[in-house]
Amino acid sequence: MGSGCEDEANKAALNTCRASLESLQKTSTAEVASASALKQELAQSQSKVEELTKEVDQLKTSKSGKAEASPAKPAMASKKGKTKT
Repeated sequence: MGSGCEDEANKAALNTCRASLESLQKTSTAEVASASALKQELAQSQSKVEELTKEVDQLKTSKSGKAEASPAKPAMASKKGKTKT
């Protein structure tokens, strides 16, 4: 009879481990999905930064060529900045 109690205790421990494993697997799956979404968001952000960097470089280049047109654009940008705050 003693071994029967041990078998029941082992079964209970095994069931607890299985439940814990299932919970960890679900958490892991969710975290992998979240990491994937974050990687995609990072890639989009990096692409946007590259795009904006190129745009800034172009504006700097055109500023040196067209001194009279450039001051109007920074004034608009500063107004936008003031509106946001």
